[in-house]
Amino acid sequence: MNNTRGACVDTSCPHRFPSSVKARVRQLLAPRFRLTPEQLDMVSELAKGVVPKKYIFVTAASSNHYNESQALVFNLKHFVFNKLPKDSYSFLYFDLGLKPVERRRVEKNCGCTVMSMNLKAFPKHTWKLMCYAWKPFIIRALLPKTDVLVYMDASVRFRADLDLDAFFATARRRGAQFLASLDSIPNHTVMSTFRFYQEPPCLFWPFPELLAGFSVFHNEPFMTRVVVDPWVSCAFNMTCMCPVDPHAFRLCPHTERRVGVCHRFDLSSLTLQMASLYGAKFGQLVIQDRTRPRIRRDDRMGYFTD
Repeated sequence: MNNTRGACVDTSCPHRFPSSVKARVRQLLAPRFRLTPEQLDMVSELAKGVVPKKYIFVTAASSNHYNESQALVFNLKHFVFNKLPKDSYSFLYFDLGLKPVERRRVEKNCGCTVMSMNLKAFPKHTWKLMCYAWKPFIIRALLPKTDVLVYMDASVRFRADLDLDAFFATARRRGAQFLASLDSIPNHTVMSTFRFYQEPPCLFWPFPELLAGFSVFHNEPFMTRVVVDPWVSCAFNMTCMCPVDPHAFRLCPHTERRVGVCHRFDLSSLTLQMASLYGAKFGQLVIQDRTRPRIRRDDRMGYFTD
């Protein structure tokens, strides 16, 4: 009774997920989850000029995460990219609001392609960076350009003993891989998002929150149409991904177990749809290997030189 955060089962919940896999898939192919041609064009424009590669690694940062991103670049160069043939991958860095001098230093030192992120072309609610709509937009734009897409927040750190062959093999076998927290997702999701997905909160108490700050996707029709497209559709809809002021709902005090104590935007929507789709197999989405990357917030480095 004192556990206000972790997963549990609401034994009084009168609802059940559909037992049929086809029914669960069909839910995420409903009209409200379909992207219009105009929306697809907006998203696709983000990847304009990107050369297809077997693997694409991508991050995004504004000035407040500039120093964290330097530590990520250092980590990738020493523990990931040195294990891959140079022509097999590309590394993209989306500028979410760097200062001009910071962007110049990234371009000089990163060994990456710096991409501009013009959110003014998207609906106004997506302009708020803390709503994180930009993240599914970037992932959807780049997925057709690669076999395996690896998205990383600036705080992601790979371990030195990373087994890349096993890492990519699992991504292809499972379709997608994420990290997860211990927090039960209804605590972190407001009712508006549940209404968009047409799901009752009581079904989701057993599911921990997926951390979209590290996301691996295999480019295949199922992942695109049944997973990523509905996520992007949610991002385009203010009542789904960004129904509340991110400054007011970002912090979670965890003093009580209650639906919508806070809201996690991209994480809330992704976890809801993956839980309803995978059900008891939800654990297959979470990286279990001992070499899984870590999240190290505020781990900064002055790696870039003038």
